[in-house]
Amino acid sequence: MLNIIYYPVNIATKEVSSVGLIAEHRGGVLHIPENVLKTKPLPEKEGFSCIALNDFSGCEYIADFRGKTIYQTESPQKTKKVTELGEIENGYTLEEPLNYSIWDGEHWVQKIELIKTAKKQAVTAWRDQQESATDTKVTVDGVTWDANPESRTRLTGALSATNLPDYWTDADNNDQPITRETLQKVNDEITALGFVIHARQRQMKKEIENLTQFDDVENYVIGWAN
Repeated sequence: MLNIIYYPVNIATKEVSSVGLIAEHRGGVLHIPENVLKTKPLPEKEGFSCIALNDFSGCEYIADFRGKTIYQTESPQKTKKVTELGEIENGYTLEEPLNYSIWDGEHWVQKIELIKTAKKQAVTAWRDQQESATDTKVTVDGVTWDANPESRTRLTGALSATNLPDYWTDADNNDQPITRETLQKVNDEITALGFVIHARQRQMKKEIENLTQFDDVENYVIGWAN
């Protein structure tokens, strides 16, 4: 007796198995389950699955991106995994975004304006870090003094007071005899350092703004020497 082969169909997704099963003969009757494909399905195709037609008379290809990551074209940081058969939903793409890019309708295009903004924000963060560093020091008349935010607060308080303390502890933890003139010099030196930091960050932002190539902005090094 000729063997009859059928191909199981996943009822949930309508995917047709590429592996055929032989129908059983029991009691002189050929037993073929319902909702199966009785003809050989289409050959496997990269990026597609084969699903049964509604009447199970054959099958057709459908896009299969399940398990792949898709990116929202308006907000590329928003992603999700494809879980269903079919084309990518509107507003998403399989194409992985480039850094500092926007979607032009077909591809991601890098924009120098975006990376300039990000780079300038990084410069601001560098400035804030320099101004709040706990290890900042200045030297006045051969003596090194702490110039961190906490020390600056104490110094400002001392200068505004009527009477000065008898000594001021330097950065090496040595007690130094102090005068209002010396404290003012330390304060002036700290103020000057703050302006140097401010001037450097303005210089860097100007240099970044004047760059015309994306890679040059991306490779711009933030810091004291550039």
